[in-house]
Amino acid sequence: MTSVRDLFTNKKDKIVIWQTPNIPLVAWLAFFMLAKLLHTGNWHTWAGYLSKVSLLVWSILEIGWGASYFRRSLGLLVLSVTFYTIIQTIA
Repeated sequence: MTSVRDLFTNKKDKIVIWQTPNIPLVAWLAFFMLAKLLHTGNWHTWAGYLSKVSLLVWSILEIGWGASYFRRSLGLLVLSVTFYTIIQTIA
């Protein structure tokens, strides 16, 4: 059974709660802010699309190569929520 400590430890048995954000997460934040600043038009639409794609890439990277079980679970949660919002947008 996995303990709470195991959720936050990496392969080197060090506790990992915070990491420096990687490129897809920084890209998501930049495109998200750009989409919020631009209220209409093509730039707003494309910034929204690129923010979702960046978040999908980040979540897939976290699921596959996250430093701890917590990070992998967070990646799965973000992937699920992002897919849900994309489906709601399309429908």
